[in-house]
Amino acid sequence: MEIGSRGVWITWEIQPRNRSMAELIGVDLYELICDKPWPLRYPFLIAKTTRILAMRKAKFVFVQNPSLVLALYASLIKWVLRFTLVVDFHNGGMYPLEGKSKLLNRIARLVARLSDVAIVSNDSLAETMTVWNARPIVFPDPIPTIYFGKERKAMEDSYVLFICTWAKDEPFMEVIEAARILGDEYQIYITGKYEKSLNSEDLKDVPNNVKLLGFVSDDDYVNYLLSASVAIDLTLRESCLVCGAYEAISASVPMIVSEDKEARKIFSKGFLFTKNKALDIANSIKRSFEDRINLVEDIKLLKAERLSESEVCKKRLISALGIE
Repeated sequence: MEIGSRGVWITWEIQPRNRSMAELIGVDLYELICDKPWPLRYPFLIAKTTRILAMRKAKFVFVQNPSLVLALYASLIKWVLRFTLVVDFHNGGMYPLEGKSKLLNRIARLVARLSDVAIVSNDSLAETMTVWNARPIVFPDPIPTIYFGKERKAMEDSYVLFICTWAKDEPFMEVIEAARILGDEYQIYITGKYEKSLNSEDLKDVPNNVKLLGFVSDDDYVNYLLSASVAIDLTLRESCLVCGAYEAISASVPMIVSEDKEARKIFSKGFLFTKNKALDIANSIKRSFEDRINLVEDIKLLKAERLSESEVCKKRLISALGIE
């Protein structure tokens, strides 16, 4: 019951879920990245994708949505190359541009119906897919293996790590205000390229207990997370299970995420949940430090549970694909 060389996983961005999913399922991952201007980007990526599909002649093709263009292209070319298409739908793929475009919403639903299997991360999204006449499989992110075998750093005199990409769905200004409320007793490090989201006046107003890390390498990111007392990954989206949460589980670092019923189902131990408001975030940070020893032990238990559940999801997916 393995896919192996019969499958490929293609994405047009670098994103942790793609790596952990492809590794667990046992298929080759192709991360196709292009920095060309947008009129040239899609023709370039489509050409590279076509070349890979033609070369590999894979029976099972997995693609991430977003990109909606990639998912739509795969939905159309599957009839020509005769492969089974599995689309891994993120929230942004189900609701492009935060659901504001009627045209893109219709295309997303079309892609869902054309896919042979639509992977989603939770039950709420699966219910929506069923309404769209798609064939959903619930598959939360596997625990990334990059932290396996690495020791947690000492927690004394440590910091909070806010895992941030500075996207519109992330309440980063609320986290910065929470740091101001907390004062210098709590240090908050924030990852990601902040330059396009914070102007010169914003930067002047950032409190002294906030450290803007900017872009960090993979190795540095691992070290920052392992050295943190607690991590934060927040989103304004509903039913969105953030990737940083699975990284925190892998690293056995307690995590604060946005209040959400689906998040509570998956992240049932070692997590605190907060409203996306500065005072609530500040109070959650305080609570995480007060109970961090218990939270660390709980998240280790959750890690074992999630590893077992991922194997169950893998078998469910392979069965849906008709592999024996």
